[in-house]
Amino acid sequence: MATMMELAEEIIKGRRITKDDDLSIFLTCDLDELRAGADKIREAADARRTVSSVHSLRTIIQTARCMISWTRRRSWRHAVSMKSMGYTGSQS
Repeated sequence: MATMMELAEEIIKGRRITKDDDLSIFLTCDLDELRAGADKIREAADARRTVSSVHSLRTIIQTARCMISWTRRRSWRHAVSMKSMGYTGSQS
């Protein structure tokens, strides 16, 4: 690992730090550079969460639309069925 910013880029691209990695960079790097790298990783993670949240919201909306559509079709079929059996809806 050369610099904190390079490490941050690698982490954003999917690299995982393991116990076998040389972590001495954290002891010797400039604190401002460490903070900048952490901010960059955090921003990338927030962007991924936002995309994931939008996708989840879209899925929920599609599910709700399907449920509403199914309920309307079911109600319509029920009304047609009741009408065919002679039910008019009035209690006389």
